Amino acid sequence: MDTIVGDMLFNPKDQDDSDADHDVDEEPAFGSAAEINALCLRHHQAASKAKEQALSLFKCVELEDDAAIYSYSVTIPKTKTTLFRLAVRYVSCGTSFRMAS
Repeated sequence: MDTIVGDMLFNPKDQDDSDADHDVDEEPAFGSAAEINALCLRHHQAASKAKEQALSLFKCVELEDDAAIYSYSVTIPKTKTTLFRLAVRYVSCGTSFRMAS
């Protein structure tokens, strides 16, 4: 669940707080460096919050007493089932998860 939902559906670069690859000595094309850093920080925080909310839907269910075997359960509220089915149709047709959202 962590690999499929956590890593495949969400871009790990969105949550990476280090922007060492993007640090250059040139002046930014627009805005100041502080404005760009603030924008990147807001983007990282939004991505982390979205992933946290998505993973919070999954509840671990132990199948045996020793807790070595388990599965996850997700409950979709009745008000969201239509949106869920629509998103599944989009993804099954080949659109990206971001496009389906």
